[in-house]
Amino acid sequence: MNRRDWYARVNAAWPSPLPQLTGPEAVKATRRLLRFCKVRVPPEITLTSGNRHTWIGGGVINPDRGWHTLVHSISHYAHRRRLPGLAPHDKSHARLELRLVKQVVKRGWLEGRLKPQPKPEAPAPAPSDLAKEKIDHAKSMLRRADTRLKRAETIRRKWARRVKRLLSSSSRPSQP
Repeated sequence: MNRRDWYARVNAAWPSPLPQLTGPEAVKATRRLLRFCKVRVPPEITLTSGNRHTWIGGGVINPDRGWHTLVHSISHYAHRRRLPGLAPHDKSHARLELRLVKQVVKRGWLEGRLKPQPKPEAPAPAPSDLAKEKIDHAKSMLRRADTRLKRAETIRRKWARRVKRLLSSSSRPSQP
């Protein structure tokens, strides 16, 4: 098979129509696909938008460009890292991209599996619970203030004794 046949297989592996790619999905997909390729994941990934390209090496992802562009860019980055010196659109790159497309489809990422799940809201505390929490907090703050007061009194007594001792020692004549 030549390069054109491989890329035809890559494009045929994508289902139609492709869903919209969101920012959190793009970040998770990038990290997981790079780990799948056994390639270093950029420490920080920045989301961008508009007329900007996805550049995995710089940690920049544009989810507006969609799934197809994201996977294609990841495959270029991984191909360049794993097999340096080969042409950018070599048939080995097409094979790698096909493996990544199959992973995306197989894992159900196009159906929304990577979307963050909404966190269930914690029930609001009952008014009586809130009052009890405020009272407990006030009591703990009072205990802390008492401790600070005791510590300050101890330090004051210590310094008063020291001043008294220094004054008494300086008033005595020194012996030769």
